[in-house]
Amino acid sequence: MKFRSKRHVGRERSPLVKVTTSSNVPFHSSRLGGRDAQAVRNPARSIVSKKYPLLRKLPLKVIALIILVTVGYLSILSTTPKLISVNGTSDFSFYRNKADYQKSAERILGGSIFNRDRITINTVNIENEIMAEFPELGQVSVNLPIFGNQPVISIVAKQPAMALTSQQGVYVLDANGVVMARASSITGFDNIKLPIVNDESSLTVEIGKGVLTSQQVDFISVLVTQLNLNKKQVSSVTLPPIINQVQIKLKGFNYYIKFDMQNDPKTSAGAFLALSKRLAKDGATPAEYVDVRIEDRAFYR
Repeated sequence: MKFRSKRHVGRERSPLVKVTTSSNVPFHSSRLGGRDAQAVRNPARSIVSKKYPLLRKLPLKVIALIILVTVGYLSILSTTPKLISVNGTSDFSFYRNKADYQKSAERILGGSIFNRDRITINTVNIENEIMAEFPELGQVSVNLPIFGNQPVISIVAKQPAMALTSQQGVYVLDANGVVMARASSITGFDNIKLPIVNDESSLTVEIGKGVLTSQQVDFISVLVTQLNLNKKQVSSVTLPPIINQVQIKLKGFNYYIKFDMQNDPKTSAGAFLALSKRLAKDGATPAEYVDVRIEDRAFYR
């Protein structure tokens, strides 16, 4: 006999269902309507629309046109630059007036249509043109501002090394022997302490051109300094019509000293100072000149 298991009749347990009560329950944006749904799909655009409602109404072509006009305006450059003196002569009065540099820069910038555009301007050419016109300048730099359209031109003037007196007038030379300007055009020239060299060799003097070598300028400058440091005050420096020779006279003495500018200036000064001490000890005074052009030898007459 087979027995069938009895089935308990009653309420069966239903499976446990986990109910999520968190507020982070995912939901579909389709449940939202209108602007709320748009904000969920593109929150950045919603923020822009709320903050700048006019942009939402402008078509893309108009926005693109505004951007192009802005970029075009920023690329246009003014032909009236701002001048800055880097070496501190802000009034530009050492060699010439500021108006001279300003006029030249405006003329050069306005001389080509390419100089009016940030993309096509050639700043190197502009710098070279300004320096060629003003040999007293040692450096010129043209800078374009990130914002704005006024170029900034920075200039650095050379330091004068000596003054040269010739039949054509008095000129100022730089350390390379290049003629920078006439002394008459320099404000306060008489207050500038420079070695004054008298030219008797009939040199051709032209502004912007060299009349002496850098070695000759250095020789004269160092020689004068060495003599002054040893209480031998220089009264005149002369270039005779003899190659590489320079003649110096001292205050209180009638004779002059011959030097060779191919020699070392400190050695040449030392040779004269040694002879001067011996002459003072012997109580002798040269009547015409002292010659120290040959190294390790000194002559007097």
